[in-house]
Amino acid sequence: MSFKDYALSHQTEICLELERVKLLLQKAGNPDRNLKIIHVAGTNGKGSVCSFVCSGLMHMKKKFGKFSSPELICINDTISVNGIDITNRELDSLLAFLSPLCDEVKSETGKAPSQFEICFVAALLHFVSQKCEYAVLECGMGGMGDATNAIEDSYCDKQMRHFKSKLNSYNCTPGSLRYGNNKRKIQRQKTYCGRPCCQHRSL
Repeated sequence: MSFKDYALSHQTEICLELERVKLLLQKAGNPDRNLKIIHVAGTNGKGSVCSFVCSGLMHMKKKFGKFSSPELICINDTISVNGIDITNRELDSLLAFLSPLCDEVKSETGKAPSQFEICFVAALLHFVSQKCEYAVLECGMGGMGDATNAIEDSYCDKQMRHFKSKLNSYNCTPGSLRYGNNKRKIQRQKTYCGRPCCQHRSL
């Protein structure tokens, strides 16, 4: 089974909670602790901001990974290092490592990790294996339960100068209404990735 087929088989209804992905990250060795994270959230423009940040990192000759969603052409383009998409062989290697861990998560929590959660953890593992210094992470649905918020605060506390959050403008889109029916409730969810110990920038 290919990585894409495996991930698709774990597509579930949207379940905005962090229990599964945090456990999967832990079992995978917490790869996020070895990366300097640039976390991008917001309603519109996340992809553009990620591209802008990556362009700057490239200009600075830094090695970086980018995780984005949804896929544009194929699942490979959601995970890249210095602009080069992950290969099918690399994805298959990650699948061999993650598959038994996903089974353990399902056994312990009663729920299998979702497609997005699997891809997110696979991306972090790939970035570490490629010796990236930075990881540019684009939120999925955003909000407190977004899988990209599973990154531990402990690393953020220790490396505060290296951990930055970027928040684009937010709005009451149909997708955002799952967080509440007014901007204050949506703001509380959308700004959760901007932890107190991070340096925030609202764009």
